[in-house]
Amino acid sequence: MANNNTPASLVGPAGVRVVFEGSLTEPQLDHPDGVAVHRDGSIWCGGERGQIYRLSPDGGKLEQVGSTGGFCLGMAFDSQRRPVHLRPQARRGHAC
Repeated sequence: MANNNTPASLVGPAGVRVVFEGSLTEPQLDHPDGVAVHRDGSIWCGGERGQIYRLSPDGGKLEQVGSTGGFCLGMAFDSQRRPVHLRPQARRGHAC
């Protein structure tokens, strides 16, 4: 907390930018969940209906690379750099 009891900001307005506007694209990025950045610079996230998306490092291409069949609560990468997603019913992550 800042001194005046307001939350401290980790990134100021000058440090924030829109990387990709996916609301009008195909596939449509409806609601990104569990965003993770891969070592190659690509951005991965889950969608509202369990979709798994990959945004290219340059931000020019969004592709749906899989689906969980339900919610995707988080994304991460294992030691071999493979994507792993987290589901509500899972006790551990599942490889994509």
